[in-house]
Amino acid sequence: FDELFPALPPTSVQTLTMNFYLPMTRENLMALNCGDASARCLKNVLSRGGGSSAVLVTGGARESMLAHPYHSTCVLLERKGFVKIALQTGAALVPMWGFGENNLYENMAIDS
Repeated sequence: FDELFPALPPTSVQTLTMNFYLPMTRENLMALNCGDASARCLKNVLSRGGGSSAVLVTGGARESMLAHPYHSTCVLLERKGFVKIALQTGAALVPMWGFGENNLYENMAIDS
């Protein structure tokens, strides 16, 4: 990937902290330059300089449980910490939305 796209800055995908407690999963995530989605880890990635960036799914696991075909729910009101961290580190926020991704798969109905 780095050879195909040499101009891209280092990117770290943030995931659930719980994933780092699973055997062998931690090593795979570390090899892929992933970090946990904690404030401490996010600040560390964004403070490296040189255009380092972090990929963060703000809705997380809670939003994934609300996914149903032809219906999108965005969990964002309680998730403002990433904005504060971006302001503290001087990082730019690039919002993204995956249109139609809930139509690609079926999800079990889980009452919230």
